Amino acid sequence: MKGNFYGILQPVLYSKLGGTKEENGIMWSTWRIHNCYDWANEFRNRIKKAVDSDEPIYDLSHIFDAESDVYMDDCHVYEKEIR
Repeated sequence: MKGNFYGILQPVLYSKLGGTKEENGIMWSTWRIHNCYDWANEFRNRIKKAVDSDEPIYDLSHIFDAESDVYMDDCHVYEKEIR
């Protein structure tokens, strides 16, 4: 059985523009910071052609740019309470 494939470039702290003081602290306190920012941007640049084409690949890496203190670590987010 064949299914449809949808690729999603998920948001991570390294791809967020304008992180808060707390988010920047998380980023710099983790051992994975070494080159992770560069790797995330390199990967995004390499798949940009596919994202911009009709391929079923979607770049959601910046969906939290306008949110503050979303990340609990470099790639996991807090659940936001909706009132």
